[in-house]
Formats: sequence, C-alpha cells, structure tokens
Amino acid sequence: MLDADATFVRDVAGQSVHMLWRQDANKFTTKRISNVPIIELPIPFDRREEMIRMRDGVASAHSDFHARRTSSESLPMIFSRTPYGIGQSSSDSINRRYKELVADGYIFVLQDIRGRYGSEGEFMMNRPAR
Repeated sequence: MLDADATFVRDVAGQSVHMLWRQDANKFTTKRISNVPIIELPIPFDRREEMIRMRDGVASAHSDFHARRTSSESLPMIFSRTPYGIGQSSSDSINRRYKELVADGYIFVLQDIRGRYGSEGEFMMNRPAR
C-alpha cells in the first residue's frame, strides 16, 4: 500500500494555486499551470480478430488488428507478440498504452504466442537452437 497524501492549496478566492504531495519522508510542490483542464480525446480504432497460419502450417496464431477508423492511407505497424493474452485489447487500451505511437498514426497488431490463450500449438517459452 502506498503511503501518500495530496493537499490542494487554495487562494482567498478558493482557486487551487498548487498541490503539496507527501510520500513517506518526501514532499513535493506542484504549480498550477492552467485554468483549463487537459482533455484528451481517444482515437477510435476498428478491431479485427484473425487467426494467422504459422510457417510450420500446424498451428495458427490469434491476432488482433487495431486500425484508425478515419484512415484510408497506408500506415506503419507496431507488432507485439505476448504470452500474457490479448483478449482485452480495445480502442481505450491502445490509446492508454501507446499514447505517443497513436499520435503518430500507427496500426497495432497484437498476437498471442504459440500455445497461449487464443493461439494454437504447443507453448514453449524458450525453443532450442537448431
């Protein structure tokens, strides 16, 4: 559990002027930089789920493609293969996890590794060298 405390310091008019953050023996003061809240609008993505045949032809890899709804031109891709599961991927998770890359217009391809979650085949974390 995190032992921390945030206190917003206000002026006589009741407006926040800064925040005092205390965590353990440390104290930090932050300065108010704007009267307007930052509102980040997430980019909507279309999600397409595919099973991609692996080169051995025996198994298929469960893959999710996330592309911007408003894009029609060719765009670069980021490919991420994971043993931890891609089933919960969505526009919101893509926007949160890859914020800077979303701004650059990437398409995201997420894939379960062999034998895990939606992918077929036998799971082996480290394959022997051939």
